[in-house]
Amino acid sequence: MTVLYGQAIYSLKHEIRTTERTMAELEQQLSSFRQQVSSLGVQLDSKAQEVESLRDCLHSAALEMSSLRQALDAKEQEASSLRVQASKAQVSRGRQQTGHDAALDSGQGRVSDGERVIVLDKRRTAKRTPSVEGDQHDLVRRIQELLDNEPGLSGRAIAARLGCSPTTASKWKTYIEQQQQRTSVSGHS
Repeated sequence: MTVLYGQAIYSLKHEIRTTERTMAELEQQLSSFRQQVSSLGVQLDSKAQEVESLRDCLHSAALEMSSLRQALDAKEQEASSLRVQASKAQVSRGRQQTGHDAALDSGQGRVSDGERVIVLDKRRTAKRTPSVEGDQHDLVRRIQELLDNEPGLSGRAIAARLGCSPTTASKWKTYIEQQQQRTSVSGHS
């Protein structure tokens, strides 16, 4: 019986040592897991700070975009106002021209021997090569501004807005567009 007790005690001690080793291994694994969790917590905090920083950037960009939209709206209103003024000026010029044409048709433009007086259009300028000089400089600048604001305008639409001939408007429109193309091609080279 003593032998049985000895074997039982030996077996229990062996199980206790095995259990203690298992517990030590589990504690090491637990410690390792705690370190991993701690590391992941630090990474999570870092990512949370990145997200917060990105949110701040997004908010700042949204505010800037709102400000730019307001500025754009103001410029669009200003451009609309200028278009209305230009349209009114064009209507006024059209009325003045109609009055001049009526004077010619009523006989005021006739000479006593039955010949008709030819009145030259003073708005038109002599043909020149595309060089910017004198009054042409102002006209070219105004055409450039129109094309900057409304790139798709035709030569006739430009002529109607600025009160020059469609030929002149088309000539300068073509010249300006060619210059812009040359500039963009040389800028990309």
